[in-house]
Amino acid sequence: MDRYVLYGQAGTALLVGAALDRLARAGGRARAGAVLAAGAAVLALLPVTLYLRTPQSRIDDVTAVAAAVRTAGERADGILYMPSRRRVWSAVDPGAVHGLRDLALDRAPADSRTLYGTEARPDVIRARVLAARRVVVLRDPAGQPLDDTGQERMKLRVLAERFEECGTRTVRGARVSVYARPGWC
Repeated sequence: MDRYVLYGQAGTALLVGAALDRLARAGGRARAGAVLAAGAAVLALLPVTLYLRTPQSRIDDVTAVAAAVRTAGERADGILYMPSRRRVWSAVDPGAVHGLRDLALDRAPADSRTLYGTEARPDVIRARVLAARRVVVLRDPAGQPLDDTGQERMKLRVLAERFEECGTRTVRGARVSVYARPGWC
């Protein structure tokens, strides 16, 4: 993914800049070549640089995810992230999940000193989910592999056994679903 290696471009830019500086200090034709090379590099990289700053360059649209969660969560009791690493989607707009209890969270990211926080034991997750009537579920797009942990298996099991899917909104890179107890859709 380009956005995870962009930091490497800074090193490349420093090396190219040092080389161009050396050529520019040489004077004459070398200086003219350095100026031409710098201009060509800017022109060649400009479209890529601009594209990387658009939503289309990303596999997910966290702003759209936040808007979908805000709408889906209006009458919900809690939220589940499946898999748990999707909790990071809410970091962009914490207000989107305001009022929704994270039913699987044991320790928040800041408290656990992790990016996603730590999740409760499967039996705790089961009890919390069963105490809710409506749950917003953030999931990967269809066809993505599921994490094989006790927590993830429990989330799937309790939703399948005790809840019905009321609806799913698909946004780029995510599915935002509402599950409810029978009769609460």
